[in-house]
Amino acid sequence: MKIYQVAIADDHEIFRRGLRLLLNEINHIKVMGEATNGLEIVQLANDFDMDIIFMDIKMPNVDGIAATHLISQSKPNIKIIALTMFNDVEYFHRMVTAGAVAFLLKNVEKQELELCLERVINDENYFSTELFSHFSSTELLDFPYNKTITINEVKLSKKEYSVLTLICKGFSNLEIADMLALSERTIEGHRCNLINKTKTKNSIDLAMWAVKNRIVTL
Repeated sequence: MKIYQVAIADDHEIFRRGLRLLLNEINHIKVMGEATNGLEIVQLANDFDMDIIFMDIKMPNVDGIAATHLISQSKPNIKIIALTMFNDVEYFHRMVTAGAVAFLLKNVEKQELELCLERVINDENYFSTELFSHFSSTELLDFPYNKTITINEVKLSKKEYSVLTLICKGFSNLEIADMLALSERTIEGHRCNLINKTKTKNSIDLAMWAVKNRIVTL
């Protein structure tokens, strides 16, 4: 089994220590470094081979958004998981655009942490459904969303709508395939078509678009 090299970027030592303890309990994960700000994690990413970075959004010197953008440009194979709080909605879309592939609340427990890592390792996106439900019911609907494609310009089939709804609820390709009695490859095809039709970046961006346009209510 491959051992995945992981780094943590967060300016709070107690949080880093707690996350490291959780990660060290997962067999195929090895924490190989820590950073206290964006400059440090960018340097760490340049100096060492790593697979995944847990990235705090608000950090001194260089924040998580800028650091994510720089790392995504120079080391696109590194998967970046954003660490966030309920009050970080203004940064949510900016982190997606910068290159984040997943979002976790900072109070994450081991079970969800393992699920997130499994999705990311399998080249899927992940977002905390608790976080997304909070955003969809409050700030996200009113947040200025930089997208020119509206629901009036996008025609969705019944099957695409079903897939989109399940994506917004946080299900994986395999889970959606089982629910709709389709192949995982077919679901991935629907997901790609939805992203192309809406001109969004990935599944997280797609879900944000769906909620913003009130296509899906969580």
